[in-house]
Amino acid sequence: MGKLLAKADYIQLRESLGLSSSTSRKIFHFPEREKVTSIDAFAKVLNEQEMTEVKEKLNNIDYRTVASIFYDSALKAGRPR
Repeated sequence: MGKLLAKADYIQLRESLGLSSSTSRKIFHFPEREKVTSIDAFAKVLNEQEMTEVKEKLNNIDYRTVASIFYDSALKAGRPR
């Protein structure tokens, strides 16, 4: 799920995943975010409450949201489906 957070843009973090604006901002501005593979890496910038929020939201995510985030990321990178 770390890759999902790494691929999501700020709006997707807020609207699709339902994260708070401060948590979304911290994730979006995480250094070398595109290289993250585990959500534990974000513990460097998120406090315990924010990490709990992220884990709860990811536990309740549906496959369509996941697919949409990865698809949008691929389009932005210029890669075809």
